[in-house]
Formats: sequence, structure tokens, C-alpha cells
Amino acid sequence: MYGRGASHRTEEIPAEPKQSFPLIERRHFPRRRALLGARIVFRGGLCSMDCYIVGISAGGATLRPDDPFACPKEFLLKPRLEPPRKCEVVWKQDGLVGVRYEPHSMTTGA
Repeated sequence: MYGRGASHRTEEIPAEPKQSFPLIERRHFPRRRALLGARIVFRGGLCSMDCYIVGISAGGATLRPDDPFACPKEFLLKPRLEPPRKCEVVWKQDGLVGVRYEPHSMTTGA
């Protein structure tokens, strides 16, 4: 209980154990952190949802969609300040969605 005259104990947090094996980077392109507003458009433009791009690279992005469970396997990603890109979902975890841009997926206004 915290109150007048109560002493506060500080517990030491153990350091993370050092890994004995090197981490292997599987990405083909370096990814940088971002926070960009975007829209996920699918079903031929009939459906869409808002999302944030939280990581981006030349080959793909990490998204935080409004509803990750409703996010389709393939869609058009329309960032607010960038050209639209056709995407394919490669993973979903903890409310995030990792996508790979389809080759030559830069579109003009679609």
C-alpha cells in the first residue's frame, strides 16, 4: 500500500539473456519505421478500410489495419502521399499485417 511514509522498493530488472546465435535478417530490402495513413481497397473497389503503415521498404510494408481479421489476402494499398500498390499478405500477428508488393505494382490512380 502506498501512502504517507510508505517506503518504495525498487526491484532490479534482470538483463535480457545474450543470444548465442546471430540473428538472420530475412528481408530482401531494409525496412524503416513509419506512421503513414493509408487505405486498403479490395473486392474491385467495393470495400475498403483504413490502416496505418508502420514499417515500409522497397519490397513491402507492415500495416496496422482497422480490422486485421477482415483484411483480405490481396488488395490495393493506397497511401495518402504515395502511389497505390498491389499487395499480398505474407503474415499476420498481434494486430499487424505484413505485405509484399506485387512486382510492377505501381498503379496510376486505380
